[in-house]
Amino acid sequence: MIHHLLHLIGLDPILVVALLSMAVAQLWKGGAESLQARRLLWRRFVEPGGMPSSHAALVSGLVVGVGLSTGWTSGQASVAIVVALLAMWDAVTVRRAVGEQARVLNALLDRLELAGPKERAGEEEAVLPLAAGAAREAGSELALLRERERRELNELRGHTPLQVLVGALIGTVIALIVFNV
Repeated sequence: MIHHLLHLIGLDPILVVALLSMAVAQLWKGGAESLQARRLLWRRFVEPGGMPSSHAALVSGLVVGVGLSTGWTSGQASVAIVVALLAMWDAVTVRRAVGEQARVLNALLDRLELAGPKERAGEEEAVLPLAAGAAREAGSELALLRERERRELNELRGHTPLQVLVGALIGTVIALIVFNV
């Protein structure tokens, strides 16, 4: 069996399964998006977010590896399950919200850049009369951002439930292969 071979060469099969699961998910993501773009997108091989979730693959590989290795009623399996649930919940809720906020902020920055400084000042005073000074200060900061070649905020931070499910399936399948072949 593969897990016995890993033990023989001094590797922890549970750790190998978790890391291999994450690597497979990242390779899938980077490869699929590169094929779609018809050019190699190096950053997508290491960036978070998108299909499938490498975080879900990592923690589900960990859970199944621990469960198969120590038993499903062990304390270690319970800890792994809790960690996996937290990671997957975070990927779908908190990290996804961060991605949505980045999308809104990018759109707002684009809109501010398109509007001229005089138009921006007039709109800000009409909409936010008490914050006109803060709005002018934000306009100055926007000018600094332009000078530094503004980089857009990364909108691909979180995952949809489907992306997490596919990542979890990758981790599960890899663990089952390593521990049963």
